Amino acid sequence: MIAYRIILFLAQPFVVGFMVLRALGGRESRTDLRQRFAATANVARQTPTIWLHGASIGEITSARHLIDRLLAQFDGTKIVVTVNTITARDLVDGWGLARVAARLAPLEIGRATERFLDDWNPKALISLENELWPKRFQACKLRNIPVLIAGGRLSERSARRWLRMGGLATKTMQTLDFVAPLDLQNGDQFLALGLPKDRLSPPLNLKATVQLAPLPAGAVDRLNAAFPRAQTILAASTHEGEELGIISAFSEAYKTNPDLRLILAPRHPHRAGSVAALLQAQGLEFSRRSDTAASPADHPVLLADTLGEMALWYSLAGLTVIGGTFTDKGGHTPFEPVQFGSAVVHGPDVANHRPAFDALAAAKGAIALPDLDGLPAVFHRVGKTDWQKMCQKATFALQQLAKHQSDVNPLIESLKKSIRIP
Repeated sequence: MIAYRIILFLAQPFVVGFMVLRALGGRESRTDLRQRFAATANVARQTPTIWLHGASIGEITSARHLIDRLLAQFDGTKIVVTVNTITARDLVDGWGLARVAARLAPLEIGRATERFLDDWNPKALISLENELWPKRFQACKLRNIPVLIAGGRLSERSARRWLRMGGLATKTMQTLDFVAPLDLQNGDQFLALGLPKDRLSPPLNLKATVQLAPLPAGAVDRLNAAFPRAQTILAASTHEGEELGIISAFSEAYKTNPDLRLILAPRHPHRAGSVAALLQAQGLEFSRRSDTAASPADHPVLLADTLGEMALWYSLAGLTVIGGTFTDKGGHTPFEPVQFGSAVVHGPDVANHRPAFDALAAAKGAIALPDLDGLPAVFHRVGKTDWQKMCQKATFALQQLAKHQSDVNPLIESLKKSIRIP
């Protein structure tokens, strides 16, 4: 832990400088910086508070069911949700939940964590998935604040990195009071790092609880003419390094099937400009969702550069290419496209949702490709293949998985035993 603190101390001027540059460049406001450094007014909080932390939109969306359960089980308690990204914070604010506050997470450097704990005085910290912060957890332990991990996961690379840390890994695991891993394999990795066995719970896959809100009446009908489902492909939550292969595959298939349509939804909408440049380089006409004056019916590609509309895109597309699976991001959720009856195509990197993708593979409920080179052959089948049977297999497989890995009750019960909240 001493070596880790020295590293944080040495990194502090660089982190501060980076954050200031973000503010000067207009990417963050002064309020955002104050939240990251926990430089807010120290207010004596009378309402008991639970601290829940997740990295970004995906993790926080998956935690909505857990948050609802916490609000129901601990009446009169407030929840402060911290995240690493502004878009995720804005998502939580948009829920409009009376007893939920959203903040950018305190940085690991300096005394940001201590100031945050002074301000909010949480009764417990619930950290989601792979958000493991040694200094933060140690600060909680020193104040007798229990730390719980929900859906804990460690990629193979991350697990190797932790193992190389030796004593730091063991000390970090000792600060954890409860770990519900994503699956048994991840549970074994936590134990290998030094987690006491009696603190390991059965697996919990929060993504299995996610149900996107149903669409407003007529939302799909307004776009069906421009995007007939049998001919429409969705590239969902794509990352840099994936779009070019997807665009090239679509361009090739489009030459022989001019009825084909592509909805391209980058994971981070601020990257839409670079994605647009790729489309232009391929000579593909497109419209941008953010351009309200454009008519999607006039172009074969829609660049979905907005937030909060994934349910609409899943409903329009007969086939969904899951982003993050053809790069080193670990892949995004298959639960959402399957919920809306869209067939799933994915690449080899599925570490973030391995239980779900394993279930799909066993049920033959998805198309798994070793790399982007396999996409043209799949796209050539769009409009000629009925994906309904594969979708039915996918739905059943994920429903069965959810039954066994979406129970938040052990976490709730552990929380009740650990803290006293009216």
